[in-house]
Amino acid sequence: MSIWTTVGAPVVAPPSIPVLSVGNLKGGVGKTTVVANMAAALVRQGKRVLAIDLDFQASLSVAFPPSVIPRYEESDGGVNVLLGDSYDMFHDARVSARGIGPFSDLSLVRTTLDLADVEDRMFARFILGQSQNDDRFALARKLADPRLGRDFDIVIIDTPPRLTIASINALCASTHVLIPTALTPLSASGAVTFATFVKEFRARLCPRLSILSVLPTFTNPNLSISERSYLERIKKNLSGIAFWDDHSIPRRQAFANNNLADAHARQLFESLSEKLIQELRVGRNARAENRRPDHRFDSGRRVLS
Repeated sequence: MSIWTTVGAPVVAPPSIPVLSVGNLKGGVGKTTVVANMAAALVRQGKRVLAIDLDFQASLSVAFPPSVIPRYEESDGGVNVLLGDSYDMFHDARVSARGIGPFSDLSLVRTTLDLADVEDRMFARFILGQSQNDDRFALARKLADPRLGRDFDIVIIDTPPRLTIASINALCASTHVLIPTALTPLSASGAVTFATFVKEFRARLCPRLSILSVLPTFTNPNLSISERSYLERIKKNLSGIAFWDDHSIPRRQAFANNNLADAHARQLFESLSEKLIQELRVGRNARAENRRPDHRFDSGRRVLS
């Protein structure tokens, strides 16, 4: 039994829209690539997306090109997700960046390496029982706000490749989990271990949480013998879980570089986002600027070119 599931869960209202965590206990499997490209594809299809970077490595925070999300000198978004009390942070320019041009329906909560120190302090507080509110549900409490469904259609969270207080917050706040995995020994092991933990987590803390699918990443156009072997091994160990191997992410530099303008990547992720919309029943809300408040706080930070 994980230490994270030894304490009972508080009562937190479920989010009013789908919240998808993308995770694996192995790094380098394309989690950030999937989140960034999926978020962009969903916005292209008229969805209002809130993307949250909860990996202290801050990969998602710099994954979008400046033509999609403007760059800033600094950000305390991830720290505020775990420590802040207000839902309004998702419309605070000091915490959440908003896309420009055709990506104006995309909001990104960035993070920095400071998140690692915050996680250490919160973990110690959890172990010692010193937190007034359950720190595992800090994000869940914010996403339970009824305004979430008025402001966004879906939330997508990029998680770290280990079980930190940030990844636990992501799971406690989510309705679904997507597990990207390369078809290699270490990645396959990370995917199976992560899925096993999610099942325990669901049984003890979050009964509404479900594994949406496993998504093969960085594969050859035609799977090699070893890749097929690892795919079958994962399927055997994760019986009953869907596999989106018909939408696998190929091993191409454009995908590794998060090149959102690459035609092949765009086509693949548009198809993948359509599948996601269908599976999660993401609301088909028309773009309506009057339903979404502007950023109400101007920090005066200099935008980086």
